[in-house]
Amino acid sequence: MEAQVYAMSIMGIDLDNRNEAQYLHDLATELGIDERGVNHIHAQLGVPSIYG
Repeated sequence: MEAQVYAMSIMGIDLDNRNEAQYLHDLATELGIDERGVNHIHAQLGVPSIYG
């Protein structure tokens, strides 16, 4: 369920600035999704990753 909430948030924004990346980082932290999980979700959705 956490990954779905995170994915819906990605789809609701245009990831083009630091504030949005920070929002996604904070959301992932609150949902308990680690950096690897975040990168996986971003890759599945075809959006830029927020972690190098």
